[in-house]
Amino acid sequence: MKKIYLVRHGETTANADDLIQDANNELSDKGKAQAAVVAERLQHLTFTNLLVSDYVRARETADILLTLVDHEPIYTPLVREIRRPSELVGAPRHGEAFYAFDAQAAAHASDAAWHFSDEENYYDIVQRVQDLLAYVETLEGDTVIITHGRFIIFVMMYVIMMGKLTPEVWSANLNPFTHENTGITVLTYKESKQHWALTTYNDHAHFAE
Repeated sequence: MKKIYLVRHGETTANADDLIQDANNELSDKGKAQAAVVAERLQHLTFTNLLVSDYVRARETADILLTLVDHEPIYTPLVREIRRPSELVGAPRHGEAFYAFDAQAAAHASDAAWHFSDEENYYDIVQRVQDLLAYVETLEGDTVIITHGRFIIFVMMYVIMMGKLTPEVWSANLNPFTHENTGITVLTYKESKQHWALTTYNDHAHFAE
């Protein structure tokens, strides 16, 4: 059975400070230690494909893994973090500016054409998840994907809802889920039923403090 291992990158300073990030945030010292420990664990998997977000923190996490495994990484925007409005980068994730954006996004959740500014909306992300799963289905063997927390949660919710995720279900269930830095989520493709299933969510038994 084909598997996808979704791995969140190591911690950044912005993660520790709970700030909204863009593509350029680097791993903290703690994040590098986390990445080294998850790399030790991943090297024991038998996988064929390595997909990596082209954001700096994911690439740095992958670089540590690549010292232990002989794989040619594919750097792809398909597995980037969910993009927030660029004017909010560096702002607190629990601050007034983000809450104002979040309230407007919720109010327009069913409008596929609506954007606050240059962020991805729900429909943009669904399309990216669909494109990713379709692409992975064309690959032979298992796939490790080094990506981001919110994107992993979106993929997981899309899979457990059997592709019938809605904006309302997404917004209602987003906050109860979390995904630790370097946590591993595993999806398994059920050949007999032709769909993905959630096998493991946010496993961080290897977690490096």
